[in-house]
Amino acid sequence: MKKYFRINLYISSVLALLVGSVLLYIGLKHNAQEEFYSIESGQIDFAYIATVFFSWAVPVYVACMIIGAIGFLLYRLVVRFSH
Repeated sequence: MKKYFRINLYISSVLALLVGSVLLYIGLKHNAQEEFYSIESGQIDFAYIATVFFSWAVPVYVACMIIGAIGFLLYRLVVRFSH
């Protein structure tokens, strides 16, 4: 059980970081309204960057952990009824 939880934790963390990073990159690349940084002054809004990153990373992490737990429970159910 601990091994499965650890694997689920690692996979969820990697997916959350990947999704957060990709969507933050897209946001930085398409900085049309200069919300992330100002081209003229060069000022970077780190609070907004962190908000965008974590607003994607945290829900993806939670969703992956829930899906992994449901998958584990279904696996145990199938193994129990197959024997």
